[in-house]
Amino acid sequence: MIDAYRERSVLVTGATGFIGSHLAAALARAGARVTATRTSAARRPRIEIPPAVAWVDLDVRDRGATRDVVSCARPDVVFHLASYGTLTADQDAARMVDVNVAGAFNVWQAAGGRQVRFVMTGTCAEYGPVAGPATEDTPCRPQSAYPASKLAAASLIAGLARETGRPAVILRVYGAFGPGDDDRRVIPSVIAALQAGRTIELTEGRQRRDFCYVDDHVSALLAAGAATTLAPGAIFNIGGGHPTTLREALERVAAVVGGSGRLVFGARPMRPGEAEEMTADITAARRALGYEPGVPFEEGVRRTAAWMRARGRMETA
Repeated sequence: MIDAYRERSVLVTGATGFIGSHLAAALARAGARVTATRTSAARRPRIEIPPAVAWVDLDVRDRGATRDVVSCARPDVVFHLASYGTLTADQDAARMVDVNVAGAFNVWQAAGGRQVRFVMTGTCAEYGPVAGPATEDTPCRPQSAYPASKLAAASLIAGLARETGRPAVILRVYGAFGPGDDDRRVIPSVIAALQAGRTIELTEGRQRRDFCYVDDHVSALLAAGAATTLAPGAIFNIGGGHPTTLREALERVAAVVGGSGRLVFGARPMRPGEAEEMTADITAARRALGYEPGVPFEEGVRRTAAWMRARGRMETA
């Protein structure tokens, strides 16, 4: 699969994001000619990126600029990961629509042509409240603006793909973690606090989650970009394949990381609107993409902790 990208031109939008950074690095290592977009030079990728990657500043809301970037890159494959709203502080609903929906349309239109493959990431939160692992046929009932905007984008791109016959794939991602993850997210924040010897106040931890190491998300993206027999507008869930309660997951993190910190479950309530369950049925991705999670949870935690330690991201007691 990696060989499928050698000497091919690839465009990655949102390449300073968590998954986007890892994807751009993997494509460059695979020998692809990578054009990577960022909103400005001040936005740095989450991990070290090979110097062969060509960086371009782009706001995907700007239709003309998007057309110019795509025209210059002349990509064989477009990975559209640019989005707004993944951080708690990013609450501007109008901007979510502009970036996530109109931006996706701008990139799709700019790519044009049947020969350009289009791969876009969605979010597991598009499904909203579910009981048990979601399949791609599970009705979507997003509970906030961000997943609603991502669902709108997915519906638009999938519909356009079916209408035109152009190849497009949407991957709904679950529980990504690994080197370069945002320090405020649960796994890196718990790793840092355990090593710092702090007490960590948590909910009861009954929420069910599907954590998936970032390299596995990248593998799924690469498989989607190389696949040639998928129906236009195909949608797949991408997760770790082993749903667990949050409590069990964090206890496993503590067992791997060690440290003198202490997990205190039940010390705080769940956030308003927090989902009880966000887990994936990945049967379809296994069948159509050959996707199989390859990094066990504990190994992913070890790699994340090692990366944080090497870069001074651990707190000190």
